[in-house]
Amino acid sequence: MTFALGCDVSAWQNRPDTPKQVDFTKMKSNGASFCFLKATQGLSTDTQFLNYRKLANEANIPWGAYCFIRFNADPGAQARYMWELIKDDPGQLPIVADFEAYKQETPPATAANYLWGFVDTIERLSGRAPIIYSRALFIEQYIRKTSTAWRKYPLWVAHYYVSQTKMESLLKRTPWDRWDFWQYSDKADGLAYGVESLQVDVNYFHGTEAELHAKFIKTPPIVPIPPVEPSTEEKINKLWDYHPELH
Repeated sequence: MTFALGCDVSAWQNRPDTPKQVDFTKMKSNGASFCFLKATQGLSTDTQFLNYRKLANEANIPWGAYCFIRFNADPGAQARYMWELIKDDPGQLPIVADFEAYKQETPPATAANYLWGFVDTIERLSGRAPIIYSRALFIEQYIRKTSTAWRKYPLWVAHYYVSQTKMESLLKRTPWDRWDFWQYSDKADGLAYGVESLQVDVNYFHGTEAELHAKFIKTPPIVPIPPVEPSTEEKINKLWDYHPELH
């Protein structure tokens, strides 16, 4: 099967001591059909996001923004913070919720509720179901395989240096029965894809470039729903009891 290729970038792909930025035109000419840009982490903005967004638009490469969710801040607040940053130009691809551990921190047992709080709020604000990014083995730790409510959200799965068969075998441990994006390496040739770092993340879309456009890059009608009230830490923990189907 033919897969469409794409990259994902953050401030880590930029050298702050040089004026150069990511060359998205070069990225596109070397085979990338799309790109994901890191927009926020918790309640902070990636230092290169606004620059990258401008350059990606100029290169006419379809892109989506992602938030690295932190477990030390209200998930609804993280979603609202991100939406305020990107709402005037949210990209062509859906927003992404990056669900993983930060450095050596151990996520709380209620990690799934943080993820749900973020995706539910961002969907209400944007009118579009976000993508969830994570590793299958990480998902397995915090979300029960039978929690099929998660399947409404497209999955961007991260597993490096394994075959597609192996990756899909790991995916069977999660609620998802298919993937839409697969981050299969973090060591592609950065210079070849127009970034200053020697390495860059690369991804496959589960289909052709035409299928990518048909599924994700068409512009759906945006019908925002008023967001829920900000959650407190106590409310987040209570969700664990109210919604056992989510974990």
